[in-house]
Parts: sequence; structure tokens; C-alpha cells
Amino acid sequence: MVTGEEHKRDLALFRTLVAALSGSQELEQLLHQTLRTIIGVLDTGCPGVVLLVNPRHPGLEVVAHHGLTTEAVPRRVFFDHQPCQQVLSSGLPLLDRNCPGCELCPASEHSEADWHLVVPLKNRQQVLGVLCLACPARCQPESWDLSLWEDIGLQIGRAIYDARLQVQIQQERELLQTLYTISDHLATSLDLDWVLSQVLDLSISATDAADGSIVLLTTHGGPSSRVLSRGLDPSQEEQIINEVLSHGLAGWVVRHGEGTIVPNTAADPRWLPLPDDPSPRRSALCVPLATEERVLGVLTLNHDETGHFDRRLLALMTAIAHQAATAIEKARLHNEVAHLAEVLARRVEERTRELRDAQDQLIQAEKLAALGELAAGIAHEINNPLQVLRAYVEYVTSILPTDTSDLEVLEPMQKALDNIGRLAGQLRDFSRPASGLWQPLNVNAAVESVLRLARKELSHRGIEIETSLATYLPEVNGDSRQLEQVFLNLVLNARDAMPGGGLLRLRSWSDADLVYVQFTDTGAGIREEDLQRIFEPYFTTKDDRGTGLGLAICRRVAAQHGGDVRVSSKWGEGARFTVELPVARKRPQGTGARRLAGQPLPEGQGSS
Repeated sequence: MVTGEEHKRDLALFRTLVAALSGSQELEQLLHQTLRTIIGVLDTGCPGVVLLVNPRHPGLEVVAHHGLTTEAVPRRVFFDHQPCQQVLSSGLPLLDRNCPGCELCPASEHSEADWHLVVPLKNRQQVLGVLCLACPARCQPESWDLSLWEDIGLQIGRAIYDARLQVQIQQERELLQTLYTISDHLATSLDLDWVLSQVLDLSISATDAADGSIVLLTTHGGPSSRVLSRGLDPSQEEQIINEVLSHGLAGWVVRHGEGTIVPNTAADPRWLPLPDDPSPRRSALCVPLATEERVLGVLTLNHDETGHFDRRLLALMTAIAHQAATAIEKARLHNEVAHLAEVLARRVEERTRELRDAQDQLIQAEKLAALGELAAGIAHEINNPLQVLRAYVEYVTSILPTDTSDLEVLEPMQKALDNIGRLAGQLRDFSRPASGLWQPLNVNAAVESVLRLARKELSHRGIEIETSLATYLPEVNGDSRQLEQVFLNLVLNARDAMPGGGLLRLRSWSDADLVYVQFTDTGAGIREEDLQRIFEPYFTTKDDRGTGLGLAICRRVAAQHGGDVRVSSKWGEGARFTVELPVARKRPQGTGARRLAGQPLPEGQGSS
């Protein structure tokens, strides 16, 4: 029979408990507070624990305890035939005199704990856990009303259910927010690397995974160069990815085109553990990044505990993966369009440069033609009076005694007239088209002929000669005298560029269509602003020592042979002139075989 004091105690306990359960606290904090409240109202001074069922793991999980040292409390407990297991099965509270083999309340520590009260914590008909109290005999627990404790268990069970529901709602809200955030990021970015990084980081955060990876596939199904991972050794990354795509979980997902969960990696043959992994992953989730047409990649998430991932997370990651696949495809298309735009821009720039060069060549050809006509007229007009003056000088020289001092006056006149004659000859050579004996010839022979003429002069000026002439060089069609004149002109220009001595390198080589002869000096070089004008007639950088026709004639002769003369130089680093001549097949007509200025030389034979 319940006495008035016992009734007051029971009522106070129930009211206090209801007040404790009404607070909005986290589950673990709520259960700790509830346990302290019960033990405080009963004033037993003995320990108690709250054990909850975890569907993912066997046994019962210790969620709250009071009166026990933390070191003495295991994380989980396992019961076979003890009162806790009986209460879980029956759903009714139980008061027993002893609890043999209890891991939580050793008899050595609590000698007065003669009774054990085990209360089921239920929500409707589902037992969520148990409340275990060690009760001393002085509290007369045998007089307690077990129906009251059944109601208390229902109140605590409902509170547990509500707290879990709140956590689940909060998790769902966070998952929806994650889904929205990822959708927003994917919709506003075309940077593929950034998109992949955001998807992986937000997926790991949303599922509380330990680590993960994203592997994009090529069109033939193999891994692409884009592999994003968290927690994977970079030195083993390629080998591991290839292995899992061939025989592992990721390969299974790609082949089946659907996501899956591995609750226990040790029991699933699709999971390939990392070699020598000190902390292997216990569970995994893997979803395909797929569009309607094909699988673009695989997203894999891992965790240290078994059973971490559930169907709810799989559904979330499937939705995220679908949006990620759409964003990846969009980013890929954008990158392809951007690449095509770059290629198109380069081609337009190349064509524009070629048209500009062709236009410059046409303008230059017209200028040369006009200058040629002018030069021919000037040479003709100079040559007539020049012959008269030469005749008078020769006549005066012939009538003067050989020992007279007047001959010293006539000698500089004769030299001046010879210089004028030479200039008139250059004008005539510039103006008229190439003539002479055209035949197949080896340009190396022409180069060696020029070196025999100039070697002594170059040596006198302190200029060393280094040659690298190709042993087997195809022949070219041309006039050896004119080509020798071109080569000699380039050698003499190199001499003038190195007044204090230096090194002149001559080399020859060929490709399928052209023969190249290159002259490289170590002189002062050519200023950038002069490079565009270096082949213009009458343009010279030699002050009063040059006529400005030498290089113009060289390029004109090369053009008449179907080739070109190109120059590259940096101020202070010398200059490099390259003569290009077509391989002998038939005599070239005009300048049709000329390469456009600005096209690259084979095998990198370009700038000095």
C-alpha cells in the first residue's frame, strides 16, 4: 500500500522529471540532466546509467551515466540473459535483487546496491533503450510502484524520440541547405576545378564523411587527368584509381550506373582496401556523376565506422551528383568553346599576319620595281658622262711624263671615278632581272669559295670563322656567281659589325623543300626599330661607309632564286642572317617559292 509520503515523493519525482524533459536540449545533455534529477529526488546516492539501442551497432550504447567514473564506463555494453535484455524483450520495468556480471555496477564498489531497477524507455510500442538504477536496500525499492516507472520510461522515451526527431529535422534542413548551396555554386561557376572541389568538400561536410574522392572519366571510360581526392596519397593516386575503376566499388558504380552503400567494407568484395593502410575505412558511399547520355565520373565518400551511411544520405548524394554532372558537362562545354575560340583567334591572327606580310611584300615589290626603274635611269645617266671623264683622265695620264708629280693628282680622281662606276654597276644590278648561267649547284661550294676570298681579310681583323656545313646537302637551281655575291656581302657585313674582332659562324642544313645557309656574328646586333627596314634600298646603319643597297640586292637575288633572306637580332647580342633557297626540282618562276617573312625556320633555327 502506498503511503502519503511515498505518494508525495512519487509526485515530486514525476513533476521534476517532466520539467527536466521539457527543456530544449541536445539528447545526451537531456539524458544526463534526467538521470541526475531522478537520482537526486530519490536521494539514493547510488549510480545509474541510460543505455540506448543503436540499429547500426550491436549491444547498447552508454549515453549518460551518474555516480560512475568515466574510465569505468564502456562505450557499449552487451547483455545476454541479464535483466536489461529481459526488459528490452518485454517492454516492462523490472526490479531484481541482483544483476550478475553487470559491467556498470561492480559489487566491489557498491556493496549496498542490493536492488537493480531496469526501466524501458519507450515511444509507443518501440523500446529505445533502458534506464538502469542501482538501489540500496535502505531505500526500500521493493515498495516502489513499477507502473509509475513505466510512465517515467514513456516520458523519457518520448523525449528521446522528440530530441532525435529535432536532430533529424536539423540534419534534413542542413542537407537541404547544402543541396541549395551546391546548386547555387554549380549554377554560377564554369571553373571545372573549382566546381569539383566545392562538390567534394560540401559532400564530405554534409555526410560527415572522413574523406572522399572524385574521378572524372574520359570518353573511353578511363580516368582523366582530373582526379580530386581528400586523404589519398598523391604518389599512389593513379595506381589506386585505375585499380578501383577496374575491379573496385567505383568500377561497379560506373558499370551499373547507380549509387550504392557499403555498410561494412570488410564484408563487401567490391571494396579494395589500400595497401598498408593503418586506419582502413569501415563504410563507404559511391554515386555516379551521370548525365542522360553517359557517366562522367564517380564520387566516393568513406567513413571510419561501419554503417555510417544510410539511404537518406544516398538519396542526397544522388541528387548532388546529378547536379554536379550537369555542371561538369556545362563547364566542359564552356572549356571546349573557350579553347575553340582561342584556336580561332590564333588562326585569325596568323591569317591576318600573313595577309599583312603579303601586303607588305607587294608594297615592297612595287617600291623595288619603281626604284629599279629609277636606278636604271640614274645608272644610264651616270655612265655616259662617267665614260667621258674616264677617257679624259686616261688621255691626260698618257700624255704626262711618267716621272711627273701631276700623276699623283690624277690617281685619286681615277679612284673616285671607279667608285662612281661601281655604284652605277650596283644600281644596274639592282634594276635588272637575274641572268647568267642557271644550273644545279651545291651551296656549300659557293660558301667555301667566298671563305677562300675573305678568310685572310677576316683573320687580319681578328675574326675567327666556325663552319658547320651539312655533309649531304641537296642541290639548288641558280647562278653560282650571284649566290657567291650574296654570301660575300653577308660575310662582309658581319666583318663590319665586328670592328674589334669576334666570331663568325657559318652553317648549312636542309629540310624536304629548302636549303638553308646561316651567317651568325657576335657583333653589336641590330636595333629593333631598324629590323623592319634593314632590307629597304638605301637604308644603312654604316653612316657614310655604305650605300644601303647590299642587303636589298641580297634579298632580291634570293627572291629571284625562289628563296628569301631573313634576319633575327637582339641589340648587343649579334645578328643572324639566314638565306633560304628551294631544293632543285625545276627552275623557279618569279618569287612564287618564297616563304612569307615571319614563318618559323625548321628545327628551331630562328632568333639568335
